[in-house]
Amino acid sequence: MSRVKALLAFTLLASSAISSVKAQSLRVSPVTIELPAGAESAVFTLGTDSKEGVAVQARIFRWSQAGGEDKLDKTEDVVISPPVLTVHGGTPSTLRLVRVAKTPVSGEETYRVLIDEIPDRKKLQSGSVALQVRQSVPVFFAGFDARRGSITWKAVERHSKLVIEATNGGQRHIRVNTLAVTDEKNRDLLKGGWGYVLNGQSKKWELQADAAGAKTLTIKAETETGPVNASVSVGKGG
Repeated sequence: MSRVKALLAFTLLASSAISSVKAQSLRVSPVTIELPAGAESAVFTLGTDSKEGVAVQARIFRWSQAGGEDKLDKTEDVVISPPVLTVHGGTPSTLRLVRVAKTPVSGEETYRVLIDEIPDRKKLQSGSVALQVRQSVPVFFAGFDARRGSITWKAVERHSKLVIEATNGGQRHIRVNTLAVTDEKNRDLLKGGWGYVLNGQSKKWELQADAAGAKTLTIKAETETGPVNASVSVGKGG
């Protein structure tokens, strides 16, 4: 399939009958890449303490949001090299990504690099399981015309579920570090939510099950550019 609809932190490769877990450790730096206007390349550093080394697969996808949800699509605008490598203990390895598209960046282009540890099943002991660890690293290419992001909020109750939606009207992403939502009765309907709201797109959060029936919501968010507070009335969806 050309589209990856979910960003998975961990993928477990085992049947439920296997009882114990064995995983290797891979360090990736940086954990976010933001390239200024005109920049076309960046480098990741990979490290491990494993004496045997860790096999790694790296892929890059175009990252967008549709219907308030994150989605990934294959891209040829940015390449990553090498796509497969082995990281040895005590010797850092590097991954290089390059934007090869000839058209200039308009606003901001957003990508995610998926870095997977490839478990060596031949080395597993009987009764153990291979844990494939996936690290998902956001990458942002800025254009010279990129305006700062700005969030507007709305809330909709649909099919007895209450959802808030943040829309970014600017041309740069906004990272929501923490998110708290209360209603007119001062009930806590969401605590600790987080996520990215990409440029010109929207991100949704579903509130707890007993949130239905709320009339007015107070939203308090901490973002990388400062606090964002809003009060919104709950609308009815179809």
